Amino acid sequence: MIPTNRIPTHPGTILLEEFLQPMNISQETLANHLNLSLQQINQITKDKGSITPEIAWLLSQAFNTTPQFWMNLQTNYDLAVNKPKETNSLTRSLKHLMQKSLESLCRGHRLRLSYVLGAIHVG
Repeated sequence: MIPTNRIPTHPGTILLEEFLQPMNISQETLANHLNLSLQQINQITKDKGSITPEIAWLLSQAFNTTPQFWMNLQTNYDLAVNKPKETNSLTRSLKHLMQKSLESLCRGHRLRLSYVLGAIHVG
């Protein structure tokens, strides 16, 4: 579930604080074990890099988790960070466009808009 009151924790922070530090594993050791560059691991743990599907598979095998665990962390973070700021005005604009399209459709088929909207809401 995506938190609504804050941005979800970056998966790099989870990797660092919940896996590497408690297990006393250095970033260099992990990079060597996964056959990745130290820079890749460092960028992820500094919340500047992303977990790719390939890295998710590698981490899941190294830490006995699932690739979905890592991809879900990354996806939730990405969705929160990239959420449009004006979602309410965007929703209003889309509703307005849909109503205009329905009105035009009704005029073309000589239908009453209230009848069409009633049919949509009923079922």
